[in-house]
Amino acid sequence: MVQIRKVDGETYQESAECDASTTAIINARTCTVLIKTLRAGPYELQFNNLIVARVKAKNAFGWGLYSQPSTAGALIRTEPTQVALPTYVPLSSTLSKVVTAWIALTSFTHSGGDTVDSYHLEWLDGATWKSIQGQTASLSTILTGQLTTVTAGSTYKFRV
Repeated sequence: MVQIRKVDGETYQESAECDASTTAIINARTCTVLIKTLRAGPYELQFNNLIVARVKAKNAFGWGLYSQPSTAGALIRTEPTQVALPTYVPLSSTLSKVVTAWIALTSFTHSGGDTVDSYHLEWLDGATWKSIQGQTASLSTILTGQLTTVTAGSTYKFRV
């Protein structure tokens, strides 16, 4: 049986994902708990919290005692914070293209504790946001983007 410590630092909750009665978990002696599960109730772990777990074993005679809580290991990581508003780059823009730029998320906290894999640039076409670059199928860490289907004199909105 696996228990994970809640954000209060005192109480533990049994992990439904680590049900020791499941043959696959017993045979593998491992289980997986998603970060999003640990960030939600009942655990409520926050960015950079240590994931503390303890385990007890069972045999034909019953359950043993819980292990000592883990003192090192995985930390909670999160998705990156919101990127600052992209800015218009007039020297690179023309009558037929609009170029935008934005600032990279480089701090540990802003990047969610991990390297940013991609920035997704979109533009507003009427009421629909449309992708320019960096969607899941084409990850991109480039800090500029351009829209080449523009009409002179029109207003365009972008987001990253």
